[in-house]
Amino acid sequence: MSADDIALHAALRDAHAAGRIAVDVNFRAVNRAGAPGFRTTDIVVPWFVAVAVSLYVGVAYGIAAGIALFVVLAGVILVALRPFNRKRAEERNRQMGLAALEHWEALWRMGGAALRRLDRDLPAAVSPQDDWRDFARALAPARQAAG
Repeated sequence: MSADDIALHAALRDAHAAGRIAVDVNFRAVNRAGAPGFRTTDIVVPWFVAVAVSLYVGVAYGIAAGIALFVVLAGVILVALRPFNRKRAEERNRQMGLAALEHWEALWRMGGAALRRLDRDLPAAVSPQDDWRDFARALAPARQAAG
């Protein structure tokens, strides 16, 4: 990490806070170990709870009740909880990437981020094929005019 990289990362963070750029997160790329915002609990805990509660209900009230409850809980997990956890994971990765250069570089290497200008029609930078530093350097004139 060079001082230039730190300054360019700060420029991205400032531009995002000012609403001049959007940081899009590729969920498929970051939904795995190694991503800064990846949490196994988002995947494992809901299913564990569904199985545990369904087993308890199956033992206490009969196997049909346990199976029925599991089907209902699986539906809730797939229809409501997965999209909610997806949005949380995307936001967590975005915030962690903007908070620390190490996290940002990890997201970029994984192909988990894309940068877009909101105030002009300029080309986006998509990881990992584009260089985020070039995109951040293009922000410098706008940053100097604002500051």
